[in-house]
Amino acid sequence: MHCRRTVVCTLCFWVCSWKALERNHIGDDGVTSIANALRDNSGMRTLNLSYNNIHTEGAKQVALMLETNQALTSLDFGFNHIEDGGIEAISNVLKKNDTLKVLNIEYNGIHQEGANFLGAMLQLNHTITTINLLKNHITDEGLEFICSAIKVNDTLVSFNLAYNNIHDEGAKKLAAALLANRSISFLDLSFNHIDKDGAKGLSAVLASNGFIRELNLESNKIGDEGVKYIWESLMKNTVLSVLILNNNFIGNEGVQLLSTLLKVNGTLRKLHLDSNHIKNEGAKYIIEGLKENKVINDLRIFYNALDKDEWIIIRDECINRRAMGK
Repeated sequence: MHCRRTVVCTLCFWVCSWKALERNHIGDDGVTSIANALRDNSGMRTLNLSYNNIHTEGAKQVALMLETNQALTSLDFGFNHIEDGGIEAISNVLKKNDTLKVLNIEYNGIHQEGANFLGAMLQLNHTITTINLLKNHITDEGLEFICSAIKVNDTLVSFNLAYNNIHDEGAKKLAAALLANRSISFLDLSFNHIDKDGAKGLSAVLASNGFIRELNLESNKIGDEGVKYIWESLMKNTVLSVLILNNNFIGNEGVQLLSTLLKVNGTLRKLHLDSNHIKNEGAKYIIEGLKENKVINDLRIFYNALDKDEWIIIRDECINRRAMGK
């Protein structure tokens, strides 16, 4: 049922489910009514306002609500238009709010200025565990503000920076911050512009930081040389369980290194290598590595230059392992 701002009923917000408000064209006027209804609400834990044509003014009304609401633990503003002004208001109140744990602000037109506000908030907030910034405009310069906070923040666990125009410089700054961080376990840097130099910086983190469990680098420019740095770090790493390297210009040389990793690594359970430059020889390296690895159960190598027989062997082996509960 669609909730139009002209027929907003305050009572419905005491009982609505977390899915009820997304994709409803609520707009700033509608979200103001919602925010007013939730100022002293103690029942709702999750508020999903995604895809609702909410702009800066609407975000400011939600921020005012968060000043008194002590119940919400998850706020989803995804795919709106709150921009830097909206995230300024939200960030300011989150410096003092100690209940919200999950903040989704993907696709909201947030730029460097907004990143500055987020960084200032994360230096003071010790409750937020998850931030999704996918498809904004953070860039290397904006990320620098956030990195200063990451060095001292001890609660952020999951951080999504996909599609944010981040290059090697940003990746290296982030790596330096992560060396001092002891909380981030899930990091998504997919669909950026990170090549071998950025991979080198991130590899230093994998070699010494015992906290990152999942790393998504899909659709960057890592290449075989970048894979070499990752391989070297993972030969020492005993924590990372998920590594996504789809669409990274990786060829047989890089895969040969990863196959030697499979022979000794006992923690990596998911490795995705789709849409690279891997040929039959590289697939054979992977098959040899799988013979000695008994842990990995999700290894993808689709959309490469392979004969069908090669990837079927890899696919079926992983299917069998999952079926056996490995």
